[in-house]
Amino acid sequence: MPLFGPPNVQKLKAKGNIKGLIKALGYKKDASVSQAAAEALGTLDWKPDRDEIGALYWIKKRRWDKCVEIGELAVTHLIVTLKDEESNEEVRRGAVEALEQIGDRRAVKPLITVLVDENKYVRIGAAKALGQIGDVQAVQPLIIQLKDEYSSDLPNAALEALVKIGTPAIEPLIVALEDESKSARKRAAEALGQIGDDRSAASLIVPLRDKSSYVHNAALEALLKIGAPAAVEPFCVALKDKDESVRKRAAEALGKIGDVRAVEPLIDVLETEKVSWVREAAAEALIQIGDHRALKPLIAVLLKEKPYLWEEWWIEVVGKLLDNIKQESNWDQVVGLYWISIKHWDRCVELGAAAIPLLETFVKANEVSMSVREGAAGALGQIGETCDIEILVALLRNRDWRVREAALYGLSIVKWRPIEDIERATYWIVNGDMNLLAGLDCQAIKQLLVESMEWEMGPDSWYVKGRIANILTRPEIVVNDSILQRTSDELEICAKKYTEILDRMVKQRAIGHGVIKHKQAIFEDYADLIVAATSYHVSEQGDGSGGGIYSYDTNSSLSAVKQLCKIMTPLSTNLLHHFSQLKDIVVTSRTFEVPYSSVSPSGMGSWDVTLSFENQRHVAKSELDRRGNPNYDLSAYKTEGCWCIPKK
Repeated sequence: MPLFGPPNVQKLKAKGNIKGLIKALGYKKDASVSQAAAEALGTLDWKPDRDEIGALYWIKKRRWDKCVEIGELAVTHLIVTLKDEESNEEVRRGAVEALEQIGDRRAVKPLITVLVDENKYVRIGAAKALGQIGDVQAVQPLIIQLKDEYSSDLPNAALEALVKIGTPAIEPLIVALEDESKSARKRAAEALGQIGDDRSAASLIVPLRDKSSYVHNAALEALLKIGAPAAVEPFCVALKDKDESVRKRAAEALGKIGDVRAVEPLIDVLETEKVSWVREAAAEALIQIGDHRALKPLIAVLLKEKPYLWEEWWIEVVGKLLDNIKQESNWDQVVGLYWISIKHWDRCVELGAAAIPLLETFVKANEVSMSVREGAAGALGQIGETCDIEILVALLRNRDWRVREAALYGLSIVKWRPIEDIERATYWIVNGDMNLLAGLDCQAIKQLLVESMEWEMGPDSWYVKGRIANILTRPEIVVNDSILQRTSDELEICAKKYTEILDRMVKQRAIGHGVIKHKQAIFEDYADLIVAATSYHVSEQGDGSGGGIYSYDTNSSLSAVKQLCKIMTPLSTNLLHHFSQLKDIVVTSRTFEVPYSSVSPSGMGSWDVTLSFENQRHVAKSELDRRGNPNYDLSAYKTEGCWCIPKK
């Protein structure tokens, strides 16, 4: 049995024995004794000095800010606390944070030890503290922490610490660029980029070809952060790397850096590189640098190159434009042509006024594909100058339907709306909104209507000329005989087209499994009757098993035909001719109802059902008999007006 036991804190407190309590504060065999001594001292009329005893007292009181105020004299006790196996994670975290703020090098080795602490917050704090202290001893242990593939907290803290340590960490980080861990390689590259020392630039070429996208992207960003002049030479070397993706990234990086030393190497890529997308990156880099030495090589590319996005007509159109551009050596126009060639319309917009003549040319060029016309027109509208809008408005009256469609698309991009009647009429004709013309003064727009009769029309736009022709035949509009003959010809074409559409509606309405509803044609005042007579209702509900529930209302169809019999016009007679030929419908369905038919199957399964339109045919034929069996009359479309089919 020992002669002396632990200090009796309660007795010392009762006697007010400050010296005894201070001695008990340093008792190491039992943490509870030293803790009780600190509590006792706090109740007595005693104030700790800014010395080691004070540091020990504040550690027991968990007042880490007071330890920081004491500074270097607190370091020894903080290190002891950090090593104490009985210290809980909260205490260890507090000690680490205090050591970080004090920044004394004596703490380096103890902090390295707790980089593997069981608590992640202690580990992270230790890494931050080592970065703050900045001792070279911490470099290798911190690099080891970069390898963690499953967590980002500690590796990122280690990365930040290495960046703070700076120059002493460069060589070990360069070695880490070849580590087997992709996490270590990636973060080593990031750290080198943030340190920004020119000496590391050449070493970052190797990770540019790393198999991991995380690594080679980090190396690319690191070199960009290091920037010119140090990064230019490594990137120029990388332009000749065996890996085409490395060559591409190097070209892109040189464009971002913008150093003129890269011009000649990039021109060499334009002239010798076999991979098109590497050449494209080199061309864009030269455009970003903006050196006029690249003008002739870029023109050569525009005349000879055919990247996958370019069209067959490109050489012909651009060849004509470049004849003038080569004489003027106009850099912006060559750049504009390049962006047009790869359909980067946003870059054309960025060029502004310099791109306007080029874009207008492409909208008008006969050889140009519709997608390019529309892109050019959209860019014109977005450049944001009034003259560009006026160009597009003028192009709405171009003879070529593709030019008009492109101009319409460009105007829609900028949400342009017509104001004057001529603008409205032009806009509505190009957009196919022919019914809206009725609200305008036809005399005021007569010249436009006559002019538009000579326009080339796109596919399925025959009805537009039909409606224009119908307006020009009105008694209040006086036109010459040649125009009248032209309008008569156009109305004849429309009459035949309407007949073809109605034939399809009555003969081809249901095929195979399920139902095909005909929604293509709506014919003004006759629309409801035509649709009701030639189609049938399809329920929106399902049968609960994946099939549909369909209702075929032949009675409504019959009612529509009967209603048509009451309309005594040449057009109604034409429609009766069509309805007298209504075909029966064969429908295959899983579950269905036929409420107005004698066939009403029930239950599950699949059936073929024939829906008879015999009654409709009979009513139509009887009415034609009553009218004296008149012939189908195409001229009816001219006398009653040209119907309109809305655009889809």
